Amino acid sequence: MLETKFDVTLRSWIERAASRLKALQIKDALAKKAILLAIEALERTHHPYQQALDRLDKESEEARRAAEVVARAEGQVVTCYDALRSTCQAHYYLSKADATQDSELFKIRLDRAMPMGPAEFASLGVDRTASAMATALKYAGEEIGVGHRAVVEAQQALEALKLALDQADAEKTQAVEAMQALYAARQAAKNGYVSARRFVNGALSLEQIGESISQIMAPISDIYNASPAPPEQEREPVEA
Repeated sequence: MLETKFDVTLRSWIERAASRLKALQIKDALAKKAILLAIEALERTHHPYQQALDRLDKESEEARRAAEVVARAEGQVVTCYDALRSTCQAHYYLSKADATQDSELFKIRLDRAMPMGPAEFASLGVDRTASAMATALKYAGEEIGVGHRAVVEAQQALEALKLALDQADAEKTQAVEAMQALYAARQAAKNGYVSARRFVNGALSLEQIGESISQIMAPISDIYNASPAPPEQEREPVEA
């Protein structure tokens, strides 16, 4: 789960506060209405908050899995680049024994199209890896033929990497949207808790039940004292 300690605490406090309020024995009619409004303020934000947390967990996991697919696809491109480069180098050595072939021109173009060894190629990073493989394929297709097995396999690996990158970008976008939705749901949940506490405070001013407001609903500032603030969120003024 990607929910923060803050989210775990706030969600639990909302659930416990609603349960405590439902168990209160209130006689004053106006105080009873205030308690019912407090319960409504808590419950109306709890479900959307939980949904937002669940959505973020789901989207983040899908984004992680998409990234794993990219990593595997990138590894396959590196393997195919090595095979493609070795095949082109072998073709060059064969061309040196063939008087009809311009082996030196072949070597110049080979060095220009595939100057890197496997280790250097593997360290490029996914975007440069795709670009370098596209350059290598263009050269190899012209020199040894687009139907050559090494070219075909390299082309398939590059297409798989591009597809994986597109999918990963889409999943990352959805994860960001889910995080933004959580920010909104978290803020609504905090506002609902603070509003509910005000209703309860009002109810207690009308009817004394032997419990203080802090015993029934702790101030939300206590969450900040006990938990790190949620990421990328400003700590707004809170009710004592």
